[in-house]
Amino acid sequence: LLLLLAIHCFAKRLWGRLTGLAVATLFVSTPIVFFELRAIYIDLPIALFCFLNFFALLRWMEDGGRKWLVLSAVFLGMAAGSKYNALFNVVAASVLVGYHFWVVHKLPLLKSAAKVAVYGLLTVSTLLAWLYLTYRFTGDPLFPYLSGDPLFPFLKGLFHSDRWETYNLPVVRSGAHRWGLPLSFTNAFKTFWQMHFDEKVFCGSLGPFFV
Repeated sequence: LLLLLAIHCFAKRLWGRLTGLAVATLFVSTPIVFFELRAIYIDLPIALFCFLNFFALLRWMEDGGRKWLVLSAVFLGMAAGSKYNALFNVVAASVLVGYHFWVVHKLPLLKSAAKVAVYGLLTVSTLLAWLYLTYRFTGDPLFPYLSGDPLFPFLKGLFHSDRWETYNLPVVRSGAHRWGLPLSFTNAFKTFWQMHFDEKVFCGSLGPFFV
């Protein structure tokens, strides 16, 4: 509900009330959102934090208020703490912040980089609590990536976790192939098709509207 309200407010602010209702309806009618609404998954909360990060960044770029930049970093840290996939958003948001400081505000490159570093540190500081909790429960702050994940063998051995023994290696490998790994043009196209039109793989689909 919070995500739906945020999407509505975002679209309403930019394009009016009717468009806000239409965009919210389009979102909630997406097949995979229906599935997530009845499943106990973390994906919709992550979508909420990532969207609020984007919303706050947009407000910051409009009026330059520092509070919006701080809020965006906090939301980004909460997203990354909920699921590591959101670390890609950390990179994307940092690039956007750096571009805005360097190109729009015309600050020197080093000063822009310093501000991006502060933004990144604020994001990571929000993430630290989740890393600590994960370490206390599993022995690996980025479980299972630093303690034996077969997809990232070069990171193996940095930490030790007895929780890894509960994971089934063949299941992990089959899941990797099922969800688009290893990276290739064929797998990328197949995953794109499955995300939009095949409900079996991801227990839902995005539908044709986002193609």
